[in-house]
Amino acid sequence: MFLLSLWNGHEFKADLQELLYNETEIFSATISVLQHLFEKNEQIDNFVSQAEMDPIISLWGRVFHNETK
Repeated sequence: MFLLSLWNGHEFKADLQELLYNETEIFSATISVLQHLFEKNEQIDNFVSQAEMDPIISLWGRVFHNETK
């Protein structure tokens, strides 16, 4: 959910409250990614290619797809 939303927030919506229910390690990693992207003023596609995202979108995209379009 987090990765999909960072990749394309218009298409995939993440509920930020759900991040609070992750294990400590996952939550910390999530915050670290956000902090790094913010501090470096970078986008996730600098690190993850479309080819790497395609399997994630295929597997999880429908679950987190923005239905308000």
